[in-house]
Amino acid sequence: MDVLAELLTSWVSSPWAVVVIFAVCVLDGFLPVVPGETVLVAAAAVAWTAGPASLPIVALAGMGGAWLGDNIAYLLGRRVGAAGFAWSRRPRVARVTGYVTRELASRPESIILTGRFIPVARVLISIAAGATGVAHRRFLVLSLIASAAWTTLTIGIAIFAGTFLSTQPVLATVYAMLIALVVGVIVDRVLAWTRDGRRQGEAT
Repeated sequence: MDVLAELLTSWVSSPWAVVVIFAVCVLDGFLPVVPGETVLVAAAAVAWTAGPASLPIVALAGMGGAWLGDNIAYLLGRRVGAAGFAWSRRPRVARVTGYVTRELASRPESIILTGRFIPVARVLISIAAGATGVAHRRFLVLSLIASAAWTTLTIGIAIFAGTFLSTQPVLATVYAMLIALVVGVIVDRVLAWTRDGRRQGEAT
């Protein structure tokens, strides 16, 4: 365990860590399979337990990568449309895309801001925003705010776990990743209940 802790600490302290965090968060913005939260919260937890001085750099790398990734997804949506991806033809994905497309027309701010916290949904939302013609300047600002909020929450989770396990960076990393997963599931469920409630209200 001590050897692993030393390896994690030395990795976070290296310049390559910033590059990896930034790159993973960029890819996470338009590739649903890339675990952006996992990498960022793990790096932040290790940084906090090893020495908080490197934490702002980790945060900036995560926020910048998330913002750029979201905008790449937006531009992809503008270029090929929401239905231009093979995985978008799956029934569940198609239903979510349809819902997102309808909601973007009436409340793009709340959809873009809250969607950043849901791993797969944020990709669909960014693509749908580009496909449905949400102004890019508007999306740039909203995605920046969303990326900053997402990074703040992720770093906060890492600090919370690292504070109680300051001498055990490996356990702090594991607990931070589990907390981030639980938070993502909760946000997803809350938005699903809100969506179902809205549908029932419209039906009546």
